[in-house]
Amino acid sequence: LALLDSDCIPVSNGRDILGGDEADNQSDAFSAVLREHIDFKASLLPGDVEKNCFAQSCRAEVDAIYIFFPGALSEKVRICFAAWLAFACAMDDIVETLPSDLGQAAIRDCIEIVQGRPADVSNDTQGHVGDARTQHLTRTLHQHITRHLRQETCEVFFREVCGVMCAHIDEFLFLDGKIPQDLDTYMSIRSRTISLSPFFEVIKREYFPTSWRSTTTWDRLQEAVCSAAGLQNDLVGLERDIKNGEQMNAVIVLMRSQAETGSTDETRSLLARCVGTAVDEHNRMMETVFEQAARILEMDGRDQATSQVVQHIATMARSHLTWCASAKRYMVTLDHDE
Repeated sequence: LALLDSDCIPVSNGRDILGGDEADNQSDAFSAVLREHIDFKASLLPGDVEKNCFAQSCRAEVDAIYIFFPGALSEKVRICFAAWLAFACAMDDIVETLPSDLGQAAIRDCIEIVQGRPADVSNDTQGHVGDARTQHLTRTLHQHITRHLRQETCEVFFREVCGVMCAHIDEFLFLDGKIPQDLDTYMSIRSRTISLSPFFEVIKREYFPTSWRSTTTWDRLQEAVCSAAGLQNDLVGLERDIKNGEQMNAVIVLMRSQAETGSTDETRSLLARCVGTAVDEHNRMMETVFEQAARILEMDGRDQATSQVVQHIATMARSHLTWCASAKRYMVTLDHDE
């Protein structure tokens, strides 16, 4: 996989515009973020608190945010980013077990909660058990984020959260065969379900001049990073997805579109070709990331803040690969008899 070299993106050697970078403060800041995250996750998933891996998983999520965004961000922003990561993973784990109709209903309920219109779903009906769980996750996230971010930042964050949730509805439609089954359609979904846009919009809102928050070039940069990250997940998690019969994977979508009844050798050859196609698409997206980042840095009016935001968004593609290559949720779990 081709990766963007962050050295190609010039950043001032002065004090980090996104916050203090003093080494003495980093350990204290990490501890503060971790404490908040443990409290949040205990509310988000109370049934997990007694598990031996609870504290370890909390730390891993905070570590991931420091991997994703190695530059300095405020504690409040990192607290919210860690919460979003934990929420997105927990939400996926529930929604992917639900049938299409219940899954779509659950997501719509969550969108209403995020938009400030609390859903009223009975917990007495067996069909709504999944809805009640996802509602709890969403309410917990909403309360946590609104406590730490200012109102206008909350508004853009939850707008992007709704976009991610709508993409999960589209995912059900894709699996149901109700929308085109080609790679372009799949990638339009995957680039949103990868759940990076809330990160980017918060960074832009918190640290970016108003006049620079919305341009076509920025949109293209973010879209390319999200697409590259989605393909990274699919490629790193391909073995696990094949083992589990998962259909939402770029390689599997490509194989299904080219499927022919043949021998095992022919199937392996098809798999290799489709992996190659996915890798090529990833590398094309990385080229776009570099091109759009360079274009932004050539635009009039660029300042230190602009360079910092370019670095955080563009290098996300590399840091995300580092994370998903080591994250347990993308690894194959072997049965005891294997």
